[in-house]
Amino acid sequence: MAVTRIALALTLVMALWFSAAAGRVSLERDYGWTGAQAALTASAIALGFVAGCLISALLGLADRHVPQRTFLACAWAAAAANLLLLAMPPGGAGWFACLFFVGLFLAGVYPVAIALVASWDEGDIGLLLGLIIAALTLGSASPHLVGSFVALDWRLIIGVTSVLALMGGAVAATAASGPAAVPPRTIDRRYLRLAFTDRRIRYANLGYLGHMWELYPMWAWVPAYLAASVAASGAGPLTPATLGVSAFAVIGAGAVGCILAGWAAGRVGSGRAALWALAGSGSCALLAALAYGGPPALVLGIALLWGVTIIADSAQFSACVVRLAPPEARGTLVTLQVCIGFLLTTANIALMPLVIDAAGWRVACLYLAIGPWFGAWAMRRLQQS
Repeated sequence: MAVTRIALALTLVMALWFSAAAGRVSLERDYGWTGAQAALTASAIALGFVAGCLISALLGLADRHVPQRTFLACAWAAAAANLLLLAMPPGGAGWFACLFFVGLFLAGVYPVAIALVASWDEGDIGLLLGLIIAALTLGSASPHLVGSFVALDWRLIIGVTSVLALMGGAVAATAASGPAAVPPRTIDRRYLRLAFTDRRIRYANLGYLGHMWELYPMWAWVPAYLAASVAASGAGPLTPATLGVSAFAVIGAGAVGCILAGWAAGRVGSGRAALWALAGSGSCALLAALAYGGPPALVLGIALLWGVTIIADSAQFSACVVRLAPPEARGTLVTLQVCIGFLLTTANIALMPLVIDAAGWRVACLYLAIGPWFGAWAMRRLQQS
């Protein structure tokens, strides 16, 4: 019951991340919103999240306070920053500053939720975290569906998601800690060194970096890839509704992958489950390069399989750190892992259009494949250590 509450709370609060994206149709209509501004919106939140994770890791916030209180305070602060968007002209400096602070405070929500779920670990942490990431994956996919069919006013979306975040913080405050909970304490910063000096934690983090190299760039650019591939095949342009449903299906399919990987982790271990998912995702990236411009049904089928595998391993890297880290520092070390992963993926999202423009979609897919195959190597080394 407690884990269900945490998952619900996290999904409600993390809706803030996607609120501006869901209002893009309204912003385009009323303010001439461009693709570049939409990209800056995503980057502002991501940079705030990275900054928040770094601050949290350095101060050990995920382990030094009662997690339910930290979740509640950060969720409500993020909701307040989101509501301030209503007082700012879209696209202005104040608008992006608010988005930065939304991301900053969300860094006190996601890693803390993982630490709270870890307190309920009874040998099934891979499955528990897999279920949570599955819920977040569906949340990540939803703007593509909403934005394609419903031109909701962006102010309404901001207001609703802010209220949802307030509710999510309240729900988390009622979630009990599990039997494996560790009393809050001030963290010795020397624990941060374990991310680099402990060989097994280092390999888990390297695997996560390989995963994040690919994940968000693929999510961000898969609609453009599908549209370009269909156009190259001569089948004609996709309608916005068809493209939105396709992108929703590709990204949302990852929820299935998260659950399957969580189930597998309980039988073969989180490290091996992540290795399999990375190999599958890397293979799909190669197939997407080969299939580009081919029959649309084939391309969509490969993209759906890619969507299943690309996020399946996400929870397992956190599960590895939870199991390998000292119990009193696991929240901080998970936060540090998330920080470096999002820093890498933010940079790679910005690099993707340069690769596409310079070398085309096939090379861009091969470029993304570098990440999962590197991650698979790291997780293989983790298995051998």
